[in-house]
Amino acid sequence: MPQMMLPLSAGVVLSNDTQLIEAVMCKSISTLFLATGLFVSAISTGQAKTPIYCETTQILQTERHKITKSKNETFRMTVSKDMVAFGINGFTGGTNAFKISRFEKLTDWQADYDRFYISFLDGNFYFAAVFPHSSRAVSAKCQIY
Repeated sequence: MPQMMLPLSAGVVLSNDTQLIEAVMCKSISTLFLATGLFVSAISTGQAKTPIYCETTQILQTERHKITKSKNETFRMTVSKDMVAFGINGFTGGTNAFKISRFEKLTDWQADYDRFYISFLDGNFYFAAVFPHSSRAVSAKCQIY
């Protein structure tokens, strides 16, 4: 019995080639988007801010050689590898951001700027600020979430 051959036209061959090229291009574009997404995600994760919730254990202030003690407060701060941001109206005047000068790990870092010194070690937070006629010292116990 003789075999029947179907004739292939140039249009069918082109169509198959076009489909193959489109499939390869779609896969390439998908791979590019995936790689870009992973790259952006890695950069974002590196700059991720971790929330830390604290309660002060002591707030001491000096004003013209008189010591005053304030009531304890709770506050939230965010920490990344480069920055710490927090604020308690009683001792910082609102939310402030400070560049971290030494970052070992999330539970061990220091920041200092001009008259401010901040230290964090194993859940213990210390803040000190010195001004011409006053100073503040704050300690707090913190939890990382």
